[in-house]
Amino acid sequence: MPDTPLIVYSPSPSPRLEYAFRVLLGVIHPMSFRLTHSISEFARFEGARISYSPHAVLPPGEALWLPSGSLLFNREIKPLVPALCSPGELAQWGLPAWPALFPLPVSREAEFPFDLPSMCFYLLSRYEEYLPFAPDRFGRFSSGQSQLSQLNLLEYPLVDFWATVLKNKLQARWPGLPFQNRSYRFLPTYDIDVAWAFRHRPLWRHVLASARDVVSGNWENLAARMQALAGKEPDPYDVYGFLDQEHQKRGLTPEYFFLVGNYGAYDTNLHHENKAFQGLIRDLSRQGPVGLHPSMASNDKQGRLEEEKRRLERITGTAVSHARQHYLKFRLPETYRRLLQAGITKEYSMGFADAPGFRAGTCGAFPWYDLPAEQETALWVQPLHVMDGALKNYLRLPAKEAIEKAVLLANRCKQVDGTFCSLWHNSSLSEREGWEGWKQGYLDLLDEAGSAPPGKQE
Repeated sequence: MPDTPLIVYSPSPSPRLEYAFRVLLGVIHPMSFRLTHSISEFARFEGARISYSPHAVLPPGEALWLPSGSLLFNREIKPLVPALCSPGELAQWGLPAWPALFPLPVSREAEFPFDLPSMCFYLLSRYEEYLPFAPDRFGRFSSGQSQLSQLNLLEYPLVDFWATVLKNKLQARWPGLPFQNRSYRFLPTYDIDVAWAFRHRPLWRHVLASARDVVSGNWENLAARMQALAGKEPDPYDVYGFLDQEHQKRGLTPEYFFLVGNYGAYDTNLHHENKAFQGLIRDLSRQGPVGLHPSMASNDKQGRLEEEKRRLERITGTAVSHARQHYLKFRLPETYRRLLQAGITKEYSMGFADAPGFRAGTCGAFPWYDLPAEQETALWVQPLHVMDGALKNYLRLPAKEAIEKAVLLANRCKQVDGTFCSLWHNSSLSEREGWEGWKQGYLDLLDEAGSAPPGKQE
């Protein structure tokens, strides 16, 4: 077999095409390959061959033919609503009964009756988010406007699944192809918006909060405040020792994201110079990577993102390269470009605040493609699949049903050897303010999501 064991042919070059195959064959199931636009080079090649073209260019059995549409050879961003491939047609082709987009009328010489690279590109590039949409009250692209949601496909990692089918087809035709194996991973992450419910806050905030409790008759909250401040009861948001113990028990490495912006209407964190807060950040940085949780204000105020990043770096004493937006508020391409310019190389906001699922159709980290610039960037995106607030506040699920939904998504990630990423808040584990019963539910999620896929060793 040649040094490069796989060659991919397309009639003409395209940055979109290069990106789609880079993810399909270089990220999800990595192996060495090269692209060519020469039919003669393609025909002479002695290893595995894929042609991505409107028609087959070699006889059946000599190459895998992936039929192509026009999306990857365009440089426009125009309205596009991909159709759904019918389950009946997939069954006729002997393919698994998983959904697929971009159906094409092709002969049975093709490996799929749909345009796999275009589906991959459309979902990963977030093509639909560059088209006009009605933003929610925070300016976000909501799940209901997603094509996957409208087709009831949001809970399927389509890109990973069909990339695996392609890998299996290649290995069946050319046994011994040196794909790098990947394995399932559970990544528990936490946004620390408010580190403590009562403790370590300035006096003026206690006075105002206590006055509000008195005016509203919230005597239970007032009593809890007094007990925590007197040291008679633990602060309800102080769950860090509990989480550390549970992570260690299961061999999990968490990632924490800290809000260190200036105080504001939506940024109600402790001051970044608070010594207890700084000590907490340093303690948690010894358990796993620590990332920045850019404030809501950083979306609009020039230089605020860079300032907050420097603050967190001064506290931890190390460079900060990970980030997740507060309220999951981001707009493409502006937010991701700002993050790149600030030195962020991995971003964790790619999930919906109002629904669990696979916003980009994938469960693994992937490089961000700047669609208006038509280029792959150095920013890697780690999709987020389930958030506590989406389950409770938007779907209004009780704890048991919420965890069942989260476990379903984790199992879908296990099926494709992907990464399942959850987002919880320390406040959600407080057993107060409507979160009663969720702490045990979260332990159940840690058990289920933290276990190995069936038939595989821990």
